[in-house]
This record gives sequence, C-alpha cells and structure tokens, in this order.
Amino acid sequence: MNKIFRELTGHNHLKLNKLLIIGLLALSFLSLKLSANMMSDTLLRVSTAVKINPPLFFRGELPIYLEQKLTGNLSIEAAYAMTIRDLFSGTFDHDLDDLSRQVEVRSGKGYKFALRYYLKSSEELHGYYVSAEYARKDHKKLFYQEDTLGLITSEQILDMREITDYKLIFGLQNLSYYSNFFFDLYAGVGLRQKDFQEVHREDVGIVPSHYLVDTKSENINFYLGLKIGLGF
Repeated sequence: MNKIFRELTGHNHLKLNKLLIIGLLALSFLSLKLSANMMSDTLLRVSTAVKINPPLFFRGELPIYLEQKLTGNLSIEAAYAMTIRDLFSGTFDHDLDDLSRQVEVRSGKGYKFALRYYLKSSEELHGYYVSAEYARKDHKKLFYQEDTLGLITSEQILDMREITDYKLIFGLQNLSYYSNFFFDLYAGVGLRQKDFQEVHREDVGIVPSHYLVDTKSENINFYLGLKIGLGF
C-alpha cells in the first residue's frame, strides 16, 4: 500500500514539476513578448534626443545638443556650449603658455544650429543623414602684467578668440534596439572664419610686456566626431 502511495505521489510530483516548467516557460515567453512590444513602442516614439560630444572636450568645448524631429525626414538640432581651456591650444595656432601664473582662463560660450535631412523617412531619429550647420564659439583668457620686481599686478589684457563655422555634415545616427541610447557618428567639410585678438609677449627691457595682435582668417576645415545621447 505504501509502495503504491509513493508511486502515485511520485508520479503526481513529476507531473506537477512538468506543469510548473511549462508554466514558467510560458510566462517567460509572454514577458519577452511584452518587453519587445514595449521597446518597439518606445523606439517609435523617439522624436527628441539629448546629446553630448565627448571629443570636443579636448578642444575646450562642452556642448549639450537637443534634436527635435519635424517630419519623417527632417529634424532641427540646437546646442549651447560652455568653453574652457583648449587642451590643443598652441598646437594648431599661436598661443602663449596658458598654464603660467599670470594667465586666467575665463569660460566663454558657444552655440550651434543645424537642419538635418534623413535619407530614409522614419518615425524615429535614426539612420543616415545630411546636415547644414552653423556654429559659433569664443575662448577667453586674461593676461596679468608684471611689475619691475616680477610681481603680478592688477593690470590685465584680454585674449579673445571667436570661431564661426559653416558646415556640411554627413553622418549616421544609430539607435540601440534594446534601449533609447544611441551614437551619432559624423564627418564633414566647411568654411571656418577666425577673428582673434591674440595676446603676444615681448621681452624687451626688464619687464616683459604683452600686446594684442588682431588676426582674421578664413579657411576650409574638415570635421570628424562622435555624439552620444538618449532619445525620448
């Protein structure tokens, strides 16, 4: 009798385990299906994006971008930036030692506006695109003069550099399938205008003096970069 009972309960236990496994598999499949639908719905609603541009940090620029979809192919993008020390300053243009004790780097500002055309119409901010962009920024530094004893005085002179870009950009903005995180890889060409009031140093006599040199120039410039961000 006990043997029969054990066989029956063992059989029922095995059957119950099978039912539990089947139920768990069904729930797992259902949850995956619902998650996929939710992710798909979320991605389809991505019409706004917030981005940053990490490589520009090394050129002393910290922009925050906002892109808004207008139609299936068109979007607009705007950015506001704070400018700080240009880590490559002096490598690509004239510059004094901006790490000296008599130099104070001031934060400047920048802004960008772009009209973007996606080559393939989509309900989301995704795919290859062509963009026309206008960008402007300035970098500022204060140079304090020295007296005959080599001490820093309150007399100062401002180094001001303004850069304006007119760009034609080709890029790829790729949304992640599993989240609203994306990257925006781009390259382009454009016209760069420089309006510099550069501080130069002259070592004449006991006390070195600083003076301003106005420089204006235009040149063809090439652009390559990577933005990252989130869409919603």
